[in-house]
Amino acid sequence: MAHVRVCSKRVLVATVLLVCTASQAQTAATLTVSAAPTPLAQAVSRDEGTDAITGINYVRLSVSSAASGTEPDLASRFTLECRDAKGKHDLIWFLSFGVVPVQPFMPPFKSSRSEPFPPNYFQVKLKMDFEGYMRTKPFTRAWEELPSGEFRFCNASMNCPNMETARNFMSYLNALPTLRISYAKSSDGKAPEQVFQLRSLVDEANKTPLCTP
Repeated sequence: MAHVRVCSKRVLVATVLLVCTASQAQTAATLTVSAAPTPLAQAVSRDEGTDAITGINYVRLSVSSAASGTEPDLASRFTLECRDAKGKHDLIWFLSFGVVPVQPFMPPFKSSRSEPFPPNYFQVKLKMDFEGYMRTKPFTRAWEELPSGEFRFCNASMNCPNMETARNFMSYLNALPTLRISYAKSSDGKAPEQVFQLRSLVDEANKTPLCTP
């Protein structure tokens, strides 16, 4: 009878250990899932130089989408380009929904006998949401589709329906540095919404003299 009692105690202890071990494993698994980190500010790539033909000094700051899982050179990408043309500073936004190689600096159009007028690029409407401590209402603005496959924010001009330039939206990015951007109409394109964490890009632009007005 004593032998039976000892065995029963051993079985009881083993059962308790198994239950505790299983419970601890389940708790650890639960903690691992719930503690998944939120994507942080993305690394900024920087390309700068002086165009040999126009003499324009430029800086291109780029960030890949947090949702991109492709090769860095082909990932969705947001680019902020700053230019200095004889003391005049311009700021331009570029966007790639992916599968577009990293693009070099493209100088502004200069008329010639063979091309007296600037090219008229197809325009699409893209929806932008700025997020941070709050979320703005969506802004729908025109972007030009370039031959490379990139989109360029259509800065206010005679050929552009936008009433402001990209620089006007920098104040939003300073306060709300997460940008959600997508086609305004799903019928306009198949690319899904992209999310860009732009805190590091904005900080880099703020300390770059070429990017100041």
